[in-house]
Amino acid sequence: PAQVIGAAAGAAGADPDAAREQPEGDDEEASEEAALVARSSLSSSVRGGAAQAKERAPAQDANPSSWSWAPRRRCTLALCVFVPLLIATSVWWVARQAEGRAQEGPLELATVATPRAPGACRESHELIVMDANRRFEVPVSPGGGSRLVLVGDSITESWRGTSCFSSCKRCQGVPEVLRQTLGVRWPDPLLLAVSGDQTQHVLWRLDNGELPPQLASAEGVLFSLLIGTNNLGNGHSPQDAHAGILMVARTLLKHTLGRLLVNAVLPRADWNARKRRNSNLDSSFAPMIEQVNAMMNQSVAELERQFPGRVSFVDCGALFLNDRKKVRIDLMPDMLHPNAEGYRLMAGCLETALAELEQGPLAEQTRSSNAHPVQADLKKPPEKGQKAIAGPLRVGGPATNASQRPDRLCREFHDVLVKDASKRFEAPPDDRHHLVLIGDSITETWRGTGCGLACPHCEGVPKVLAQTLGVRWPAPLILAVAGDETQHVLWRLEHGELPPPLLANEAVSFSLLIGTNNLALGRHTPPETHAGILEVARKLLSRTRGRLLVNAVLPRGGFTSKIAGVNAMLLQSVAELRHQFPGRVAFVNCGAFFSDNRGQVRKDLMPDLVHPNAAGHRLLASCLETALLQLERSPRQEHATIPIPRENAQAVALHHILVKEAEQSQPLPAGRFRLVLIGDSTTEMLRGTLFGVPAPTCQGVPEVLKETLGAQWPDPVVLGVAADETQHVLWQLAHGALPKALEATKGVLFSLLIGGGNLENSEHLPQETHAGILEVVLTLLSRTRGRLLVNALLPHAESLSKRARSANRDLFSSVQQQLDQVNAMLFESVTSLKLLFPGRLEFVNCGGVLLDSRMQVRKDLMPEPMQPSAAGHRLLARCMEPALLRLERGA
Repeated sequence: PAQVIGAAAGAAGADPDAAREQPEGDDEEASEEAALVARSSLSSSVRGGAAQAKERAPAQDANPSSWSWAPRRRCTLALCVFVPLLIATSVWWVARQAEGRAQEGPLELATVATPRAPGACRESHELIVMDANRRFEVPVSPGGGSRLVLVGDSITESWRGTSCFSSCKRCQGVPEVLRQTLGVRWPDPLLLAVSGDQTQHVLWRLDNGELPPQLASAEGVLFSLLIGTNNLGNGHSPQDAHAGILMVARTLLKHTLGRLLVNAVLPRADWNARKRRNSNLDSSFAPMIEQVNAMMNQSVAELERQFPGRVSFVDCGALFLNDRKKVRIDLMPDMLHPNAEGYRLMAGCLETALAELEQGPLAEQTRSSNAHPVQADLKKPPEKGQKAIAGPLRVGGPATNASQRPDRLCREFHDVLVKDASKRFEAPPDDRHHLVLIGDSITETWRGTGCGLACPHCEGVPKVLAQTLGVRWPAPLILAVAGDETQHVLWRLEHGELPPPLLANEAVSFSLLIGTNNLALGRHTPPETHAGILEVARKLLSRTRGRLLVNAVLPRGGFTSKIAGVNAMLLQSVAELRHQFPGRVAFVNCGAFFSDNRGQVRKDLMPDLVHPNAAGHRLLASCLETALLQLERSPRQEHATIPIPRENAQAVALHHILVKEAEQSQPLPAGRFRLVLIGDSTTEMLRGTLFGVPAPTCQGVPEVLKETLGAQWPDPVVLGVAADETQHVLWQLAHGALPKALEATKGVLFSLLIGGGNLENSEHLPQETHAGILEVVLTLLSRTRGRLLVNALLPHAESLSKRARSANRDLFSSVQQQLDQVNAMLFESVTSLKLLFPGRLEFVNCGGVLLDSRMQVRKDLMPEPMQPSAAGHRLLARCMEPALLRLERGA
């Protein structure tokens, strides 16, 4: 650029070096000024040259040989200036466009489930999963009215008043509109929406926890889907956007029992620039949106024939257009998102369509037990090498939704298994280990039956069981029904086959072998089958205290590739479960015994290509025994998020005392708040005891409570047990520590301080400890109507923890580092949860009052870990009081 400007200045008769120096300074304005001077000088030189040429015109006529040089020189100089400048500008523009396309990366497929990039609102998904599980923790009663679920992107998330769970200015007043319109008929709608989402992101979210089983299996649910505008805005064609929306609609209809309202894509202004990845796309959004909506209207009509009574289409876009078909800026100030008034109009449009859908007749086939309409492909002949199935082909419904068997014979066999399980575990627990085998016909064959009746291929198998697995685990309990799929096992486990003594027994090993019938009889896909098996495994691990061996699906004629896909996914999922349930779950694949060198099923071990004979079961037993022994000997650890009672007799006795005190607490006058303190040793010291026994370290602490927090909130309830951890607090809350009087009243302030014992005693990782505290927080917020103050973990007096002195020393060198990490995660979680529970949640970190100038724990304030002195408790109370007052006032 300096050379160009210098040349321009030279053409004007100015000093080229002076012009060349000027743009090299640091000031961008000086550079722009120099460029303007050069351009004006160049323009003057051109005008001056024209005037001189006019004056010399007679001389040029007299001397033809010299007249043409001056104009020619000026033309040459102009070309030297403008041509390189034009070329340089073109090269720069092309390079910038190429760089932009490279940074954008390849265009994601609108129909393939894809997670958002890390940090791009991806954390919102975890909050939505928690919200969905909390809302549908209690199953929807058939006569209890419909529940509304809104699915979409930023236009839908604005109903919450947020963008990626952060408050946004354009959302002002929108949550109030929701409560005053749709919220009147369908209170507290669930929002499954994240700003910026496209169809592929919604598919990923639905596949990864935002459709919990209780929500998917509830018939009284209305879904409203509004998605697709971001697909168009990010370069998808109308055909791609339509295919993505249709895929989301099919997913909701296929994996739930609710009804679905598909919304047309709302209008948007053309100044929201598209990313030009496809030059063939229209330059305006209007024709593309019109094309998408026309295709969706036709597709929904086809879906209505496939899912009668469960789906309809609505187009509310006309509300946002004026007479010239332009976006109304008074309703969409940013030409994309409606304002509060726009949402009020849209709510009226949606309410009419949702009410018609809700009141419309539902096809009889859809009302049946979790069964979906039979698809045409279910009537296709069996694949090559696949054995034909005798009798009518049934559809078992979603693999993750508990569903009862339709056939009477096998359904009645469930009652036999319930009696068998209750009888087996009616005696008090002893020291011996128990084995429980769960599955379908392959597992029921160990009994020598099929749906309780003798079967030809079962000959000799019960004897094999007694000679192999029965030697180490006498008389294993067999909870298996021939022909079962994962959804049927889920139903059986929820209806009596897991009696309370079995749930509480730690000396139980479960062996789960299920899934082959999902692929063959239910015609579920491998991902659906994998999801069903995983759901059964999670239910067993979360509801029982035993250990679980997850079996790979055994080979089956004609299903080799599908079974391989399921087993590959299972291997990865069980590896993740092992981190969540350490020492309690393992995976085994015994399928190699039943395949030859060519990968074909061995008929000498599986004569019918499905069920092993006695010789096959003997090989299976040897494979299972090795895996079960390894699982049985693996170190066990309590999980921080699963309610577990204390084994300490003093702690158990104190729990009963606390339950009685909580029940006897007197209600306070209107406008007054009751203070309930929940925690471990630090909290119990406020009673003057440890494990219910007066202790010297507690001297003066009860008096501190009366003089500080007790002066503001008289007679506080103290629910603290020494050495408690999150799993123990969860058990106490589920067993009487929260009487109905405390649950029902709004005038309760809870203060929670728990988690130090998880790090020190159980050696839980910071992530596990944080998850346990968060589970207690969500339990209190969901079960009660009170407000909650979450306390950060207090600093630790020791320099090294048990974990630091063990083999994991490289992970965390001190207890304080672990505490700091837990507190940081807690702060972020509470900040996010405030959006879901406005005015009911607060976080406070009072640990600093116990530290000296060197950031060391003061021995006079905390002589023992997690046991502050009376002076330490006084400082903690002064720190907590302002936070409790803010919470009480709803600030």
